[in-house]
Amino acid sequence: MTDLFVTIVLLTIFAAGLKSGALTAMALRPLLTTLGAILVGALYRRFGGPVADPEAVRLFAQFGLSMLAFLAAQQCRLSRLLSVSPTAFRLAVIANPLILAIFTATAFILVPGLDLWGTLVVGVALVLGGAPPVEKPLMSAPIEEKTRCAARLEGAACLGIALPVALIIEAGLTPTTLSTPLIAQPIFKSLAGFAVGGGIGLLAGRLVPLSNAALPVLPFLVALLAFGAGLFLGFDPVMTTIAAGLLYAEEAPLRGAVRTRLWRTGERWITPFALGAFGFLLGPILGQADFLVWVMALITLTAVRAGPRLLALQYSELEAQDRRFLAWFGGAPGVASALMLLSLLASPAIIVQDQPIALATVTVFCGILITRLSSVPLTQRLVQETALAQKKKRYRPA
Repeated sequence: MTDLFVTIVLLTIFAAGLKSGALTAMALRPLLTTLGAILVGALYRRFGGPVADPEAVRLFAQFGLSMLAFLAAQQCRLSRLLSVSPTAFRLAVIANPLILAIFTATAFILVPGLDLWGTLVVGVALVLGGAPPVEKPLMSAPIEEKTRCAARLEGAACLGIALPVALIIEAGLTPTTLSTPLIAQPIFKSLAGFAVGGGIGLLAGRLVPLSNAALPVLPFLVALLAFGAGLFLGFDPVMTTIAAGLLYAEEAPLRGAVRTRLWRTGERWITPFALGAFGFLLGPILGQADFLVWVMALITLTAVRAGPRLLALQYSELEAQDRRFLAWFGGAPGVASALMLLSLLASPAIIVQDQPIALATVTVFCGILITRLSSVPLTQRLVQETALAQKKKRYRPA
C-alpha cells in the first residue's frame, strides 16, 4: 500500500512538474536541484520523518536508470558509433575501462575501510557518468564539428556501453551458494534479461509502425514494456530495458533529430528526480565522510578521469587543444551514476557498504559541482585556442 501511495505521489509530481515547466527548470539547474534536495532531506530527518525503504529506493532508481539508458541508446546506434564519432567511441571503449581499473586500485590503496569488490562495484557506477555540463555555449561555439559531435554523443554512448557491463559485474559479485539453482543466479537473471529485452526491442523496431511525430510515443511504450517484462519474469529489469533500447535503436527507422530529441527529453524528465532522490537520501553522507574520502573523490575527478581520457585520445584525429578539452569536459559522474548508486543501497553485491557508498556519494556530488563550474570556462578556452591555432595556420609560411 505504501509503495502504491509513493507511486501515485511521484506520478502526480511528474505531471505537475511537466505541465508547469518546473522539471525543465530543475534539469537546467542540476547543482541547485541537488543542494535543494540535500536541504529538504536534512529538514525531513530533523523532524523525524520515517526512513525510506531500501528496496523501494532500489526499484525507483532502477526504473529511472532503465528509462535514461533506453533513451540514451536511441541517440546513436552503437553499430555506427565508430563511423559517426571515432572520438566518442574511443572515450567509451578505451577510456572508461582504464578509469575503472585505476580508480579501483587507487581507492583500495588510499582509503581505509574499502574492500576490493565493494570498490569495484561503486567504480562501475561512477564510470556511467551523466554530470550535465552547460551545453549551450558549446553548441554555438566556433570549434571543430568533430569535437562538438563527440561531446554531444559521448554521454549517451558511454551509458549504452558501460551499463550492461556494470550490471554484469554487480551480478557477478553478488554472493550465492552452491545450492542456488541456475535460474536464481544473478548472472543468469542478467543475461536472460538481456536476451528478453533484446527480443522486445528487435520485434518492436521491425514490426511496430512508428509515427511521424516530433516526439513519438512508441519508444517510451517499448521501454515501459521491457521494464515490466523484466520485473514480471524475475530478471534484471535494467538489463532488460537497456537491451531493448540497444536493439530498438538499431531496427527502428528513427530520424537523427528524433533520436536527439528522445535523449534530451529523457535527460530533462529524469534528472530532477535522480538528483532530488540522490540529495535527499544521501546528502548526510557528505557531512560525515572523512578527509581521505574527499581527497580520493578529487583525485578521481582530476587525474584518474582526465589521464585515461587524454591517453585514449592521444592518437585520434583531433587537434591537441580539442583532445585536452574533451579530457576535462565530459566523463564526470552525475545523473546515471547517482541512479546506479541509489540502486546499490539494497544490493547484496556490496559487502561493506559504508565506505564505498560514501566515496561514491562524494564523487558524484563533486562531479556535478565541478562540471557545472568548469564547462563554460573550458569551452571559452577551447574557442580561444582554436582561433589561435587557425591564425597560426593562416600565417604559416608555405
